[in-house]
Amino acid sequence: MLKISEKTPKSLCFGDFSYDLVSGELRKGRDLIPLRPQAVRVLKVFVSRPGDLISHNDLGAEIWGDAPVMWQDGMHQIIRDLRKALGDDPKNPVYIETINRRGYRFHLKAKTPPHRLAAIKAAFSIKSRDALLFGGGVLTIPMMIVTACLMLGITG
Repeated sequence: MLKISEKTPKSLCFGDFSYDLVSGELRKGRDLIPLRPQAVRVLKVFVSRPGDLISHNDLGAEIWGDAPVMWQDGMHQIIRDLRKALGDDPKNPVYIETINRRGYRFHLKAKTPPHRLAAIKAAFSIKSRDALLFGGGVLTIPMMIVTACLMLGITG
């Protein structure tokens, strides 16, 4: 099984923010920005698919799975919460762009080189309930992300 050391890079930096790819914590400088669990899941989807149009249905499935819920109000509140946390203005967005009646696009102004972002995107592309067999053990999704970061030399 892969052992993760304290020196393992595990965050993605963009703008004034750092996002911990393992814990889901968002920080501005050293300050932890509290996010509800649903907002953490949406941010994970956003950073895993920068620049992509992410439909309401895709986000709803990530947050609530197959549960039969009226997601529109909840989704809008989660996006408002994320925008507030990022200091983003919906009328002049830096990070979260609304694509009317279709979904959202996350603009990642990353301090991480594009080829390294591709590895992070690939690591997130496997559903969180899945796992990858690795050397006779199971490599979980957070460990896969850390492994991709290590392989590419991403520092946190």
